[in-house]
Amino acid sequence: MECPTFRLEIFEGPLDLLLHLISKNKVDIYDIPVSEILEQYLAYMKAAEDFNIELASEFSVMAAQLLLIKSSMILPKYEDLEEDPRKQLVESLIEYQLFKATRPYFQERAESFAGSFVREQETLAPIPVAQYGLSPELLSGAVRMLMQRKEEMKEEPDFHMATVMSRNTVSIDEKIGGILTLFKTRKNLSLRSLYRAAKSKSELIATFLAVLELCKDQHILLTDAEDDLTLSLNEEITPTADAKE
Repeated sequence: MECPTFRLEIFEGPLDLLLHLISKNKVDIYDIPVSEILEQYLAYMKAAEDFNIELASEFSVMAAQLLLIKSSMILPKYEDLEEDPRKQLVESLIEYQLFKATRPYFQERAESFAGSFVREQETLAPIPVAQYGLSPELLSGAVRMLMQRKEEMKEEPDFHMATVMSRNTVSIDEKIGGILTLFKTRKNLSLRSLYRAAKSKSELIATFLAVLELCKDQHILLTDAEDDLTLSLNEEITPTADAKE
């Protein structure tokens, strides 16, 4: 193998130089002819000395490693060794080769975003739904009971007649006043009972929306009960029958 003449290319490190020698001599990276590669490696180091270039210590360390590998391979028992002395060097070369191949991509990305500034992600405070006494679970239960009552009303004998006879839309404010009036004589109210008291779809929907309004304004609290939801007055606020008027 002819020893090449260097133009004293600047290599980033000993692995970079070794990859250059392997490529230049067209040898298999998994079957490196260490003796020949070492000769060319030392020739580069000698050329660097002649041009008064300061040698990095890592180049010298690699040279010592190559000498160690060469000596291990010329020993009579080399063929009986369980592991090829070149294995660790090959693994380091392959890892460096992969790094070198992907580096241009990351350099291009770094240059593209060099003038960009990204705002740091802000941590949003959780929505305090529990303080209104209306957690997602309770709201889901209220809607489910509403749909059940809606289906029940279809089976009632006078439902269709009542729908035809009653064309008046029940307002939410009217239902809010009615619910607050009930609390004058009761400590707690059953949401299911309020639904059942509705005589039309309009009144049923108004009841549901009235409960949401009262919960939002913290006038009442909803608590889970067995197959039902219980409405109770918020002790910190004392609503009256005309609180929403």
